[in-house]
Amino acid sequence: MALAQRNGSSQRSGWWLVIGLTLTWVGLTGCEVDNWLDPSKPIRAEHTPVTMPILERLDVIERADTPIVGLSEPTSRDLIPEVAEYVLGPGDQVVVTVFELIQPNAESQLVRRIDELGFIRLPVVGQIKAAGLTTKKLEQQIINILHPNILRDPTVTVLVNEARQKTFNVIGAAGGVGTYNLLKSNFRLIDAIALSRGFPGDTEKIYVIRHVPLNDIVEKGYAYEQEVKPGEIAPPLIPEGTGAPGTDAGGDIGSEIEDIIEGLEGNAEAPVDGAGATDAGEPAASPTLEEALEPTKTGSGRWVNINGKWVQVTSTTPTPDDATTAQPSLDEDGLPPAEQLVTQRIIEIDAKALMEGDAKWNIVIRPGDIIRIPSPTTGNVFIGGEIARPGTYALPGENRLTLKQLIFSAGGFGPLAIPERVDLVRRIDKNTEATIRLNGRAIFEGVQPDIYMKPDDLVNIGTNPAATFLAVIRNGFRMSYGFGFLLDRNFGPDVFGPVNNNNN
Repeated sequence: MALAQRNGSSQRSGWWLVIGLTLTWVGLTGCEVDNWLDPSKPIRAEHTPVTMPILERLDVIERADTPIVGLSEPTSRDLIPEVAEYVLGPGDQVVVTVFELIQPNAESQLVRRIDELGFIRLPVVGQIKAAGLTTKKLEQQIINILHPNILRDPTVTVLVNEARQKTFNVIGAAGGVGTYNLLKSNFRLIDAIALSRGFPGDTEKIYVIRHVPLNDIVEKGYAYEQEVKPGEIAPPLIPEGTGAPGTDAGGDIGSEIEDIIEGLEGNAEAPVDGAGATDAGEPAASPTLEEALEPTKTGSGRWVNINGKWVQVTSTTPTPDDATTAQPSLDEDGLPPAEQLVTQRIIEIDAKALMEGDAKWNIVIRPGDIIRIPSPTTGNVFIGGEIARPGTYALPGENRLTLKQLIFSAGGFGPLAIPERVDLVRRIDKNTEATIRLNGRAIFEGVQPDIYMKPDDLVNIGTNPAATFLAVIRNGFRMSYGFGFLLDRNFGPDVFGPVNNNNN
Protein backbone atom coordinates (compact mmCIF):
# COMPACT_ATOMS: atom_id res chain seq x y z
CA MET A 1 0.00 0.00 0.00
CA ALA A 2 2.74 2.41 0.95
CA LEU A 3 4.67 1.43 -2.18
CA ALA A 4 1.64 2.21 -4.36
CA GLN A 5 1.21 5.58 -2.73
CA ARG A 6 4.85 6.38 -3.30
CA ASN A 7 4.55 5.38 -6.99
CA GLY A 8 1.46 7.54 -7.44
CA SER A 9 3.16 10.47 -5.79
CA SER A 10 6.20 10.03 -8.06
CA GLN A 11 3.98 9.95 -11.15
CA ARG A 12 2.19 13.16 -10.11
CA SER A 13 5.54 14.82 -9.40
CA GLY A 14 6.78 13.79 -12.86
CA TRP A 15 3.72 15.28 -14.54
CA TRP A 16 4.08 18.50 -12.62
CA LEU A 17 7.74 18.61 -13.64
CA VAL A 18 6.83 18.19 -17.30
CA ILE A 19 4.12 20.86 -17.04
CA GLY A 20 6.53 23.18 -15.22
CA LEU A 21 9.24 22.70 -17.83
CA THR A 22 6.73 23.26 -20.63
CA LEU A 23 5.46 26.50 -19.07
CA THR A 24 9.04 27.59 -18.48
CA TRP A 25 9.93 26.90 -22.11
CA VAL A 26 6.90 28.80 -23.39
CA GLY A 27 7.63 31.67 -21.04
CA LEU A 28 11.28 31.87 -22.00
CA THR A 29 10.89 31.37 -25.75
CA GLY A 30 7.35 32.69 -26.26
CA CYS A 31 4.88 31.64 -28.89
CA GLU A 32 6.33 33.35 -31.97
CA VAL A 33 7.11 36.49 -29.95
CA ASP A 34 10.34 38.15 -28.92
CA ASN A 35 12.23 36.57 -26.09
CA TRP A 36 11.49 38.93 -23.22
CA LEU A 37 14.72 37.91 -21.50
CA ASP A 38 16.82 38.90 -24.55
CA PRO A 39 15.84 42.37 -25.85
CA SER A 40 18.82 42.35 -28.27
CA LYS A 41 17.00 39.98 -30.62
CA PRO A 42 14.13 41.97 -32.16
CA ILE A 43 12.01 40.18 -34.73
CA ARG A 44 8.59 40.59 -36.30
CA ALA A 45 6.90 37.30 -35.36
CA GLU A 46 3.68 37.72 -37.34
CA HIS A 47 2.15 35.77 -40.21
CA THR A 48 0.41 38.80 -41.72
CA PRO A 49 2.62 40.54 -44.32
CA VAL A 50 3.28 44.24 -43.90
CA THR A 51 4.42 46.92 -46.34
CA MET A 52 6.50 49.84 -45.11
CA PRO A 53 8.30 52.58 -47.06
CA ILE A 54 12.02 53.19 -46.78
CA LEU A 55 12.86 56.80 -46.01
CA GLU A 56 15.42 58.63 -48.14
CA ARG A 57 15.73 61.50 -45.68
CA LEU A 58 14.60 62.47 -42.18
CA ASP A 59 12.38 65.55 -42.24
CA VAL A 60 13.24 66.39 -38.63
CA ILE A 61 16.91 67.08 -39.36
CA GLU A 62 17.17 67.27 -43.15
CA ARG A 63 15.85 69.91 -45.48
CA ALA A 64 14.01 68.93 -48.61
CA ASP A 65 16.17 68.74 -51.73
CA THR A 66 16.06 71.85 -53.90
CA PRO A 67 14.09 70.98 -57.02
CA ILE A 68 16.06 71.07 -60.27
CA VAL A 69 14.88 73.96 -62.40
CA GLY A 70 13.59 72.82 -65.78
CA LEU A 71 13.49 69.11 -64.91
CA SER A 72 10.96 67.19 -67.00
CA GLU A 73 10.37 63.89 -68.72
CA PRO A 74 10.72 63.47 -72.51
CA THR A 75 7.97 64.93 -74.67
CA SER A 76 6.76 63.77 -78.07
CA ARG A 77 8.80 66.50 -79.76
CA ASP A 78 11.99 65.05 -78.24
CA LEU A 79 11.44 61.84 -80.25
CA ILE A 80 11.16 63.57 -83.64
CA PRO A 81 14.36 64.28 -85.61
CA GLU A 82 14.89 67.82 -86.89
CA VAL A 83 16.18 67.78 -90.46
CA ALA A 84 17.57 71.19 -91.40
CA GLU A 85 20.42 72.59 -93.44
CA TYR A 86 23.55 73.10 -91.39
CA VAL A 87 24.21 76.66 -90.19
CA LEU A 88 27.84 77.67 -89.87
CA GLY A 89 29.22 79.03 -86.64
CA PRO A 90 32.47 80.01 -84.91
CA GLY A 91 35.01 77.17 -84.83
CA ASP A 92 33.76 75.44 -87.97
CA GLN A 93 36.30 74.60 -90.64
CA VAL A 94 35.18 75.07 -94.23
CA VAL A 95 36.76 74.30 -97.59
CA VAL A 96 36.09 77.05 -100.14
CA THR A 97 36.78 76.14 -103.77
CA VAL A 98 36.77 78.94 -106.38
CA PHE A 99 37.48 78.29 -110.03
CA GLU A 100 40.10 80.62 -111.60
CA LEU A 101 40.34 82.81 -108.50
CA ILE A 102 44.16 82.89 -108.52
CA GLN A 103 45.26 80.94 -111.61
CA PRO A 104 43.47 80.57 -114.94
CA ASN A 105 41.79 77.23 -115.57
CA ALA A 106 42.62 76.06 -112.03
CA GLU A 107 40.66 75.64 -108.87
CA SER A 108 41.77 77.40 -105.72
CA GLN A 109 40.95 75.27 -102.69
CA LEU A 110 41.07 77.29 -99.48
CA VAL A 111 40.71 75.75 -96.01
CA ARG A 112 39.54 78.29 -93.46
CA ARG A 113 38.32 78.16 -89.86
CA ILE A 114 35.60 80.60 -88.85
CA ASP A 115 36.92 82.89 -86.12
CA GLU A 116 35.16 83.86 -82.90
CA LEU A 117 33.54 86.85 -84.57
CA GLY A 118 32.15 84.65 -87.33
CA PHE A 119 34.40 85.77 -90.20
CA ILE A 120 36.75 84.12 -92.67
CA ARG A 121 39.34 85.81 -94.88
CA LEU A 122 39.86 84.81 -98.51
CA PRO A 123 42.38 86.11 -101.03
CA VAL A 124 40.97 88.73 -103.40
CA VAL A 125 37.57 88.47 -101.63
CA GLY A 126 38.82 89.75 -98.26
CA GLN A 127 37.01 89.30 -94.95
CA ILE A 128 33.53 87.88 -95.20
CA LYS A 129 30.88 87.00 -92.61
CA ALA A 130 30.24 83.24 -92.51
CA ALA A 131 28.63 82.55 -89.12
CA GLY A 132 24.86 82.25 -89.25
CA LEU A 133 24.84 81.26 -92.92
CA THR A 134 24.32 77.93 -94.64
CA THR A 135 26.89 76.73 -97.15
CA LYS A 136 24.60 77.72 -100.03
CA LYS A 137 24.16 81.24 -98.69
CA LEU A 138 27.91 81.60 -98.13
CA GLU A 139 28.54 80.44 -101.70
CA GLN A 140 26.08 83.02 -102.99
CA GLN A 141 27.64 85.75 -100.85
CA ILE A 142 31.11 85.01 -102.27
CA ILE A 143 29.67 84.94 -105.79
CA ASN A 144 28.06 88.35 -105.25
CA ILE A 145 31.43 89.79 -104.22
CA LEU A 146 33.30 88.27 -107.20
CA HIS A 147 30.71 89.06 -109.85
CA PRO A 148 31.13 90.98 -112.08
CA ASN A 149 34.17 93.03 -111.15
CA ILE A 150 36.56 90.15 -110.35
CA LEU A 151 35.14 87.11 -112.16
CA ARG A 152 32.57 87.21 -114.92
CA ASP A 153 30.97 83.85 -114.09
CA PRO A 154 32.40 82.68 -110.73
CA THR A 155 32.06 79.06 -109.68
CA VAL A 156 32.16 78.67 -105.88
CA THR A 157 31.77 75.58 -103.71
CA VAL A 158 31.72 75.55 -99.90
CA LEU A 159 32.02 72.30 -97.96
CA VAL A 160 32.04 71.82 -94.19
CA ASN A 161 35.19 70.02 -93.10
CA GLU A 162 34.64 70.20 -89.32
CA ALA A 163 31.14 70.91 -88.00
CA ARG A 164 31.70 72.20 -84.50
CA GLN A 165 28.04 73.22 -84.14
CA LYS A 166 26.80 69.60 -84.38
CA THR A 167 28.40 68.13 -81.30
CA PHE A 168 27.24 66.85 -77.92
CA ASN A 169 29.05 66.25 -74.64
CA VAL A 170 29.05 63.26 -72.28
CA ILE A 171 30.06 63.81 -68.66
CA GLY A 172 29.86 61.87 -65.41
CA ALA A 173 30.32 58.13 -64.99
CA ALA A 174 30.22 57.20 -68.67
CA GLY A 175 32.82 54.89 -70.11
CA GLY A 176 34.14 57.60 -72.42
CA VAL A 177 33.71 61.19 -71.29
CA GLY A 178 34.20 63.80 -74.00
CA THR A 179 32.79 65.69 -76.96
CA TYR A 180 31.35 63.73 -79.87
CA ASN A 181 30.00 64.61 -83.31
CA LEU A 182 26.39 64.04 -84.24
CA LEU A 183 26.66 61.58 -87.10
CA LYS A 184 23.10 61.94 -88.40
CA SER A 185 19.91 63.86 -87.76
CA ASN A 186 18.23 60.80 -86.22
CA PHE A 187 21.01 60.32 -83.65
CA ARG A 188 19.43 58.98 -80.47
CA LEU A 189 20.39 58.51 -76.84
CA ILE A 190 21.22 54.83 -77.30
CA ASP A 191 23.62 55.79 -80.10
CA ALA A 192 25.28 58.35 -77.83
CA ILE A 193 25.64 55.83 -74.99
CA ALA A 194 27.15 53.25 -77.33
CA LEU A 195 29.56 55.86 -78.73
CA SER A 196 30.67 56.81 -75.20
CA ARG A 197 31.17 53.13 -74.19
CA GLY A 198 28.21 52.72 -71.86
CA PHE A 199 27.64 53.47 -68.18
CA PRO A 200 27.60 51.56 -64.85
CA GLY A 201 24.93 48.89 -64.57
CA ASP A 202 23.44 50.32 -61.36
CA THR A 203 22.69 53.72 -62.94
CA GLU A 204 19.05 54.60 -62.44
CA LYS A 205 18.75 58.05 -64.02
CA ILE A 206 20.36 59.83 -66.98
CA TYR A 207 20.02 63.56 -67.47
CA VAL A 208 20.11 65.32 -70.84
CA ILE A 209 20.77 69.04 -70.41
CA ARG A 210 19.38 70.91 -73.40
CA HIS A 211 19.92 74.66 -73.77
CA VAL A 212 17.18 76.76 -75.25
CA PRO A 213 18.56 79.32 -77.78
CA LEU A 214 19.97 82.17 -75.73
CA ASN A 215 19.08 85.80 -75.98
CA ASP A 216 21.38 87.65 -78.37
CA ILE A 217 22.47 89.92 -75.54
CA VAL A 218 23.99 86.99 -73.65
CA GLU A 219 25.02 84.87 -76.64
CA LYS A 220 26.84 87.62 -78.57
CA GLY A 221 27.42 90.29 -75.96
CA TYR A 222 29.48 93.17 -77.31
CA ALA A 223 31.40 91.10 -79.85
CA TYR A 224 29.86 92.90 -82.82
CA GLU A 225 29.52 96.30 -81.21
CA GLN A 226 29.35 99.00 -83.85
CA GLU A 227 31.79 101.87 -83.57
CA VAL A 228 30.01 105.22 -83.32
CA LYS A 229 31.96 108.45 -83.40
CA PRO A 230 31.25 111.25 -80.90
CA GLY A 231 28.35 113.36 -82.06
CA GLU A 232 27.07 110.73 -84.49
CA ILE A 233 23.37 109.93 -84.37
CA ALA A 234 22.76 106.30 -83.40
CA PRO A 235 19.80 104.59 -85.12
CA PRO A 236 17.01 103.68 -82.70
CA LEU A 237 15.73 100.15 -82.18
CA ILE A 238 12.53 99.05 -80.51
CA PRO A 239 12.60 95.30 -79.80
CA GLU A 240 10.37 93.33 -82.11
CA GLY A 241 7.01 92.45 -80.63
CA THR A 242 7.08 95.19 -78.00
CA GLY A 243 5.80 98.71 -78.19
CA ALA A 244 7.69 101.75 -77.03
CA PRO A 245 7.26 102.56 -73.33
CA GLY A 246 3.85 104.03 -72.87
CA THR A 247 2.36 102.36 -75.97
CA ASP A 248 0.59 99.06 -76.47
CA ALA A 249 2.91 96.11 -77.01
CA GLY A 250 2.93 94.42 -80.36
CA GLY A 251 2.05 97.56 -82.40
CA ASP A 252 3.25 98.48 -85.87
CA ILE A 253 6.91 98.80 -84.91
CA GLY A 254 8.19 99.19 -88.47
CA SER A 255 6.10 102.27 -89.20
CA GLU A 256 7.03 103.82 -85.87
CA ILE A 257 10.74 103.38 -86.60
CA GLU A 258 10.31 104.92 -90.06
CA ASP A 259 8.55 107.94 -88.54
CA ILE A 260 11.34 108.33 -86.00
CA ILE A 261 14.07 108.08 -88.62
CA GLU A 262 12.34 110.66 -90.84
CA GLY A 263 12.33 113.14 -87.98
CA LEU A 264 15.92 112.62 -86.87
CA GLU A 265 17.43 115.66 -88.60
CA GLY A 266 14.98 118.16 -87.13
CA ASN A 267 14.99 116.66 -83.66
CA ALA A 268 18.61 115.68 -83.11
CA GLU A 269 18.90 117.87 -80.05
CA ALA A 270 15.51 117.10 -78.54
CA PRO A 271 15.57 115.34 -75.17
CA VAL A 272 14.46 111.73 -75.11
CA ASP A 273 11.83 110.72 -72.57
CA GLY A 274 10.57 107.33 -71.45
CA ALA A 275 7.78 107.31 -74.05
CA GLY A 276 10.17 107.83 -76.94
CA ALA A 277 8.81 111.34 -77.72
CA THR A 278 9.46 114.93 -76.73
CA ASP A 279 7.25 116.94 -74.40
CA ALA A 280 5.64 118.53 -77.43
CA GLY A 281 4.58 115.15 -78.76
CA GLU A 282 7.11 115.11 -81.61
CA PRO A 283 9.11 111.96 -82.36
CA ALA A 284 12.29 111.86 -80.33
CA ALA A 285 15.76 111.64 -81.79
CA SER A 286 18.09 108.80 -80.93
CA PRO A 287 20.83 109.81 -78.54
CA THR A 288 24.33 110.74 -79.49
CA LEU A 289 27.19 108.61 -78.12
CA GLU A 290 27.62 110.89 -75.11
CA GLU A 291 23.90 110.82 -74.36
CA ALA A 292 23.75 107.05 -74.81
CA LEU A 293 26.27 106.55 -72.02
CA GLU A 294 24.00 108.26 -69.48
CA PRO A 295 20.48 107.38 -68.36
CA THR A 296 17.71 109.33 -70.02
CA LYS A 297 16.40 112.37 -68.24
CA THR A 298 13.31 110.60 -67.03
CA GLY A 299 15.37 107.75 -65.62
CA SER A 300 13.68 105.14 -67.79
CA GLY A 301 16.94 103.76 -69.18
CA ARG A 302 19.94 104.23 -71.43
CA TRP A 303 20.88 103.18 -74.96
CA VAL A 304 23.28 100.26 -75.42
CA ASN A 305 24.78 99.10 -78.72
CA ILE A 306 24.20 95.35 -79.00
CA ASN A 307 25.05 93.40 -82.15
CA GLY A 308 25.32 96.60 -84.14
CA LYS A 309 21.93 97.85 -82.92
CA TRP A 310 20.99 100.39 -80.30
CA VAL A 311 18.65 99.14 -77.61
CA GLN A 312 17.19 101.19 -74.76
CA VAL A 313 17.52 99.21 -71.54
CA THR A 314 15.67 99.92 -68.34
CA SER A 315 17.48 101.64 -65.52
CA THR A 316 17.75 100.10 -62.07
CA THR A 317 15.86 102.93 -60.37
CA PRO A 318 12.33 103.50 -61.64
CA THR A 319 10.88 106.98 -61.76
CA PRO A 320 7.87 107.88 -59.64
CA ASP A 321 5.70 107.64 -62.74
CA ASP A 322 6.95 104.10 -63.35
CA ALA A 323 6.79 102.98 -59.73
CA THR A 324 3.88 100.66 -60.38
CA THR A 325 5.67 99.00 -63.33
CA ALA A 326 9.19 98.71 -61.95
CA GLN A 327 11.55 96.77 -64.18
CA PRO A 328 13.96 94.07 -62.96
CA SER A 329 17.37 95.21 -61.77
CA LEU A 330 20.27 95.32 -64.23
CA ASP A 331 23.92 94.49 -63.83
CA GLU A 332 26.84 96.88 -64.23
CA ASP A 333 26.62 96.60 -68.03
CA GLY A 334 22.95 97.55 -68.02
CA LEU A 335 21.80 94.01 -68.84
CA PRO A 336 19.26 91.86 -67.01
CA PRO A 337 20.65 89.09 -64.76
CA ALA A 338 21.84 86.04 -66.65
CA GLU A 339 19.31 83.75 -64.98
CA GLN A 340 16.53 85.81 -66.58
CA LEU A 341 17.98 85.34 -70.06
CA VAL A 342 19.44 81.83 -70.01
CA THR A 343 16.92 79.01 -70.14
CA GLN A 344 17.41 75.27 -70.38
CA ARG A 345 15.65 71.95 -70.08
CA ILE A 346 16.88 68.99 -68.09
CA ILE A 347 15.33 65.81 -69.46
CA GLU A 348 15.24 62.99 -66.91
CA ILE A 349 15.67 59.54 -68.45
CA ASP A 350 14.84 56.25 -66.75
CA ALA A 351 18.06 54.34 -67.48
CA LYS A 352 16.67 50.90 -66.69
CA ALA A 353 13.59 51.38 -68.90
CA LEU A 354 15.81 52.76 -71.66
CA MET A 355 18.08 49.70 -71.62
CA GLU A 356 15.04 47.42 -71.55
CA GLY A 357 13.95 48.85 -74.90
CA ASP A 358 11.26 51.36 -73.96
CA ALA A 359 11.28 53.74 -76.95
CA LYS A 360 9.76 56.55 -74.90
CA TRP A 361 13.14 57.28 -73.33
CA ASN A 362 15.27 56.96 -76.48
CA ILE A 363 15.14 60.63 -77.38
CA VAL A 364 16.87 62.37 -80.27
CA ILE A 365 20.13 64.09 -79.30
CA ARG A 366 20.29 67.71 -80.48
CA PRO A 367 23.40 69.81 -81.15
CA GLY A 368 24.81 71.18 -77.91
CA ASP A 369 23.17 68.59 -75.66
CA ILE A 370 25.01 67.55 -72.50
CA ILE A 371 24.43 63.95 -71.38
CA ARG A 372 25.19 63.51 -67.69
CA ILE A 373 25.59 60.04 -66.21
CA PRO A 374 25.43 60.54 -62.41
CA SER A 375 28.35 59.03 -60.56
CA PRO A 376 27.30 56.44 -57.94
CA THR A 377 27.07 57.83 -54.43
CA THR A 378 29.69 55.87 -52.56
CA GLY A 379 31.48 56.31 -49.25
CA ASN A 380 31.69 54.80 -45.79
CA VAL A 381 29.29 54.40 -42.88
CA PHE A 382 30.34 53.81 -39.31
CA ILE A 383 28.66 51.68 -36.63
CA GLY A 384 29.67 51.15 -33.00
CA GLY A 385 28.37 50.64 -29.49
CA GLU A 386 26.59 47.40 -28.61
CA ILE A 387 27.06 45.73 -31.96
CA ALA A 388 28.72 42.39 -32.71
CA ARG A 389 31.32 43.77 -35.16
CA PRO A 390 31.74 47.54 -34.82
CA GLY A 391 33.72 49.30 -37.52
CA THR A 392 33.63 51.00 -40.92
CA TYR A 393 31.51 49.61 -43.75
CA ALA A 394 31.47 50.59 -47.43
CA LEU A 395 28.32 52.15 -48.87
CA PRO A 396 27.56 50.31 -52.13
CA GLY A 397 25.65 53.21 -53.65
CA GLU A 398 22.84 55.68 -53.16
CA ASN A 399 19.68 54.10 -51.72
CA ARG A 400 21.34 50.67 -51.60
CA LEU A 401 22.01 50.14 -47.86
CA THR A 402 19.42 50.50 -45.11
CA LEU A 403 19.82 50.64 -41.34
CA LYS A 404 18.62 47.04 -40.92
CA GLN A 405 21.03 45.81 -43.56
CA LEU A 406 23.89 47.65 -41.88
CA ILE A 407 23.08 46.05 -38.51
CA PHE A 408 22.93 42.57 -40.07
CA SER A 409 26.22 43.23 -41.90
CA ALA A 410 27.81 44.09 -38.55
CA GLY A 411 26.71 40.77 -37.02
CA GLY A 412 23.53 41.97 -35.33
CA PHE A 413 22.97 43.60 -31.96
CA GLY A 414 25.35 42.77 -29.13
CA PRO A 415 24.18 40.87 -25.98
CA LEU A 416 23.77 44.12 -24.02
CA ALA A 417 22.10 46.10 -26.84
CA ILE A 418 18.79 47.87 -26.39
CA PRO A 419 17.35 48.26 -29.94
CA GLU A 420 15.19 51.18 -28.85
CA ARG A 421 18.40 53.18 -28.34
CA VAL A 422 19.86 53.63 -31.80
CA ASP A 423 21.49 57.02 -32.38
CA LEU A 424 22.06 58.19 -35.97
CA VAL A 425 24.56 61.00 -36.56
CA ARG A 426 24.18 62.50 -40.05
CA ARG A 427 25.94 65.37 -41.77
CA ILE A 428 23.36 67.83 -43.03
CA ASP A 429 25.82 70.45 -44.19
CA LYS A 430 29.52 70.75 -44.82
CA ASN A 431 30.22 71.82 -41.23
CA THR A 432 27.02 70.70 -39.49
CA GLU A 433 25.80 67.37 -38.20
CA ALA A 434 22.60 66.31 -36.48
CA THR A 435 21.85 63.41 -34.12
CA ILE A 436 18.49 61.68 -33.91
CA ARG A 437 17.23 58.74 -31.83
CA LEU A 438 15.75 55.84 -33.83
CA ASN A 439 13.72 52.91 -32.52
CA GLY A 440 15.50 49.87 -33.92
CA ARG A 441 12.95 47.45 -32.47
CA ALA A 442 10.06 49.23 -34.16
CA ILE A 443 11.95 49.19 -37.45
CA PHE A 444 12.65 45.45 -37.20
CA GLU A 445 9.06 44.72 -36.22
CA GLY A 446 7.71 46.65 -39.22
CA VAL A 447 6.02 49.32 -37.12
CA GLN A 448 8.26 52.18 -38.28
CA PRO A 449 9.90 52.64 -41.70
CA ASP A 450 13.52 51.79 -42.33
CA ILE A 451 15.93 54.47 -43.60
CA TYR A 452 18.61 54.53 -46.26
CA MET A 453 22.17 55.14 -45.14
CA LYS A 454 24.17 58.04 -46.57
CA PRO A 455 27.94 58.61 -46.78
CA ASP A 456 29.58 59.43 -43.43
CA ASP A 457 26.55 58.28 -41.39
CA LEU A 458 27.45 57.12 -37.87
CA VAL A 459 25.24 54.64 -35.99
CA ASN A 460 25.69 54.12 -32.25
CA ILE A 461 23.83 51.23 -30.55
CA GLY A 462 23.05 52.02 -26.90
CA THR A 463 22.30 49.98 -23.77
CA ASN A 464 20.94 50.50 -20.21
CA PRO A 465 21.57 49.03 -16.72
CA ALA A 466 18.79 46.46 -17.09
CA ALA A 467 20.54 44.90 -20.07
CA THR A 468 23.38 43.60 -17.91
CA PHE A 469 20.94 42.06 -15.39
CA LEU A 470 18.99 40.35 -18.18
CA ALA A 471 22.20 39.00 -19.65
CA VAL A 472 23.09 37.42 -16.27
CA ILE A 473 19.63 35.81 -16.05
CA ARG A 474 19.97 34.47 -19.60
CA ASN A 475 23.32 32.93 -18.80
CA GLY A 476 21.86 31.27 -15.70
CA PHE A 477 18.93 29.71 -17.57
CA ARG A 478 20.39 28.98 -20.98
CA MET A 479 20.06 25.46 -22.32
CA SER A 480 23.13 23.29 -21.67
CA TYR A 481 23.51 19.61 -20.86
CA GLY A 482 20.69 19.62 -18.34
CA PHE A 483 17.20 21.12 -18.29
CA GLY A 484 18.07 24.80 -18.37
CA PHE A 485 20.79 25.25 -15.68
CA LEU A 486 24.43 26.01 -16.31
CA LEU A 487 26.42 22.96 -15.37
CA ASP A 488 29.90 23.85 -14.17
CA ARG A 489 32.32 20.98 -14.62
CA ASN A 490 34.06 21.99 -11.39
CA PHE A 491 30.93 20.83 -9.57
CA GLY A 492 29.91 17.94 -11.83
CA PRO A 493 32.44 15.06 -11.45
CA ASP A 494 29.61 12.57 -11.67
CA VAL A 495 28.97 13.73 -15.26
CA PHE A 496 32.44 14.55 -16.48
CA GLY A 497 34.32 12.17 -14.27
CA PRO A 498 36.90 12.95 -11.62
CA VAL A 499 39.24 15.85 -12.28
CA ASN A 500 42.66 14.62 -13.35
CA ASN A 501 45.30 16.68 -11.59
CA ASN A 502 48.17 14.47 -12.76
CA ASN A 503 50.42 16.52 -15.00
CA ASN A 504 51.99 13.38 -16.42
